[in-house]
Amino acid sequence: MRIGLPRRLKVLEKRGAEELEAAKKKQEAAKKNLFNQTESLVLLAYRLGGLKSGESPFTALARALLYDNEHDYCEDFGDLLRTGYSSQLKKRFDDAYSRLYEQVCCFNAMGTQQGGSDLPAEWINWINQSVERGLGLENEVDDWTMLQVMALAVEEMK
Repeated sequence: MRIGLPRRLKVLEKRGAEELEAAKKKQEAAKKNLFNQTESLVLLAYRLGGLKSGESPFTALARALLYDNEHDYCEDFGDLLRTGYSSQLKKRFDDAYSRLYEQVCCFNAMGTQQGGSDLPAEWINWINQSVERGLGLENEVDDWTMLQVMALAVEEMK
């Protein structure tokens, strides 16, 4: 019986280590996915909405989606949260991504951009910090929370 107990303990320790490693990989994948989704929204805000230093990415995203004001954007976003779908928001996102694609293709054709998001370091750092904070998010509603919810909602609309 004594010989079997240490062996069982080793098996349990190994299984625990494997589960921990799997959990770490899953969290890292979620972090990368969240970064990519958030980066695409900030990129829209930056390239199409004229996102300025210190400005809310949420406000610039409303401009990128060609809303007249942030209130109208919030109304459509509210519809999305209530019903799980907003045709108006989907159309605006599809249009914005098309405009962004055309803009990036033109830059690449002229040889002035080599790919990548071309976001300034300030916004890449903001995204990184937000993703880190977002993985342990409390129930605060701020720009990051809204962008995270938007990223997930837009992903669901695709």
